[in-house]
Amino acid sequence: MSPNVLLIDAEYLDRVAAHLAANLQPAIGRQLPKADLAQWLVCCALDAGLSAGNNEVQAIFIHPREMKVLSHFAPGNFAAQLDGKAFSDALGEFTMAACPIERVTTLPDFYKESFEALLLDAAIERIMVVADFDGTSAESRSLTADIQQLCARPPQPKNADGSPMVDADGKRIILPRKDIVLFTMVPLSGTDFRQTLLGFSIMAAMGIRADEL
Repeated sequence: MSPNVLLIDAEYLDRVAAHLAANLQPAIGRQLPKADLAQWLVCCALDAGLSAGNNEVQAIFIHPREMKVLSHFAPGNFAAQLDGKAFSDALGEFTMAACPIERVTTLPDFYKESFEALLLDAAIERIMVVADFDGTSAESRSLTADIQQLCARPPQPKNADGSPMVDADGKRIILPRKDIVLFTMVPLSGTDFRQTLLGFSIMAAMGIRADEL
């Protein structure tokens, strides 16, 4: 796994892009193109604090099995254009993976479990989180609370029997805290993570200039 990971709720991301396009097109006075997915990923990495260099960024798109494409991003086909693909930028190399959700679980549960697994991966230093933190539904409020709780009290390695893992000297293994950045559309409370506005990166990927707003 790359040291920098973007964990993305693809359905929510597409919904925000659709909302921004519908609301900004009349004000700007021109048809907005689909957002450039590669440019969006680069903008997210920049917003999270990465600078030019040999960075490695893994973008993981979690999506319902029936959702085949990002309708408001290009490229957007999960199977044909995103999963297993990569591109390079001045920031470094970006690799992409698409993870459809199986019917035996729900998106909030799968997203929470994925985030928890990333927190337990010692090789990961920074996690960038794109999910529905808007609080407009019970699922959104539940996921927000779960993510905030995991940020405040990150899980630590355990053995199969649930006991804490220890090193060769018998000392409990404690993972260092990761740099966590939440991409939100509404401000969240909490000091165990950083947050930045998701809309800025999407608008930049749509080619919206500052003087147009």
